[in-house]
Amino acid sequence: MPSTLKFCGRVSELEILKTRWALAANVKDPIPQVVVIKSEPGLGKTRLALEFYRWLRETHGWMTKYYWPEASQGINPNPHRCTFEVPIPFLWWGLQAEAQGDAVARYDRYLTPHLAQLLNAAHVEDRVLEAAKEGAMMALDVATSVFHVGRFFP
Repeated sequence: MPSTLKFCGRVSELEILKTRWALAANVKDPIPQVVVIKSEPGLGKTRLALEFYRWLRETHGWMTKYYWPEASQGINPNPHRCTFEVPIPFLWWGLQAEAQGDAVARYDRYLTPHLAQLLNAAHVEDRVLEAAKEGAMMALDVATSVFHVGRFFP
């Protein structure tokens, strides 16, 4: 169940996260970002991450609200509640570092389903591009044979 508490007190940190998101999400010149939220226990790190996640879901297109479920607890939404039938609009994966253990191994179960989705989308995009190239070459061959013009392209 979503938190009914009002977010307050970390507005400047939230703005930093939004700025970093803008750098990473710039389609023309993306700059990958890794953000570490670090402080003493109980100062709102998880709440800040959840607020940023909420902002992403609410401000970045209709698809975002359908692929990613609402996050109510913890820093990773439940992957079993994601809607994999629609394209993934962004990759979200949070880690909570602990004094003992391997945080990556502990949280990779949240990342794996979304990486598979991204990989599948990349394969589909590659197949579409290849089909478009083949279609263009076929159209060029048809045009050159119809107009009896020699082909100048390899």
